[in-house]
Amino acid sequence: LGLAVAIPAVLGYNALVRGNKHILIRLNSFAHDLHAYFVTGARVSAHGENGNVRTLKKGS
Repeated sequence: LGLAVAIPAVLGYNALVRGNKHILIRLNSFAHDLHAYFVTGARVSAHGENGNVRTLKKGS
């Protein structure tokens, strides 16, 4: 009887932790964008877009 209760409890706990991590990642991203907006006054582009950012060449 103990394993019948423990195994679903562990699976449920892991699912909740995984969902919580996803929410925290999204909240951290939002906080970063909000801080950048307050500091620069410019809107931050969506993630995945580089905009005017140029990558540095190796050795520069």
